[in-house]
Amino acid sequence: MDIGIIASRYARALLKYVAETGEGEVVCAQAAVLERALTEVPELSELLDNPETVTAEMKMKVFETALGKEKMADGMARFIRMVLANGRIAYLRLMLHDFIDYYHRSQHLLHARLTTVIPPGEAILARLRNMIRRKTGYDVVISTFTDPTLIGGFVFEIEDHTLDASAAHQLRRIRRQFIEQNRRIV
Repeated sequence: MDIGIIASRYARALLKYVAETGEGEVVCAQAAVLERALTEVPELSELLDNPETVTAEMKMKVFETALGKEKMADGMARFIRMVLANGRIAYLRLMLHDFIDYYHRSQHLLHARLTTVIPPGEAILARLRNMIRRKTGYDVVISTFTDPTLIGGFVFEIEDHTLDASAAHQLRRIRRQFIEQNRRIV
């Protein structure tokens, strides 16, 4: 069976469960923390996927520890136990990613990423949120990042669209144009 289909089915099941229990926001926040941990620490995924050395209870303790001081929501705990029982722990990161996406869409939320050379002001972020709300009808949560290698401008990513208005991108584009023109001359 396709990995994407497996992850999507589990994510939709979790979405349906949290819709019935009202735990959506808490479970979504915890799913984001766990997904980030699984993404940033690849060794964690390898450890959790090893059935010989780590028991299901040990894996649950690892997830509880990843959440820090926050107590794991009942819905999240039940979901992870189900994933463990069905031997699908290798797909957990994708399941969590899909769940977060489905949950935000059900709440009419989009996630965007804005990368700039210096941190943007709140006025700029508010204008971006309002513009996106007018165009899509969805609210948007904007994560901001700084990257001095952009030289200037910004990179704005929302869903599967990217607007790269950085000076570094413009310089790369100009460089490619010069290379193409020079190839024609020679």
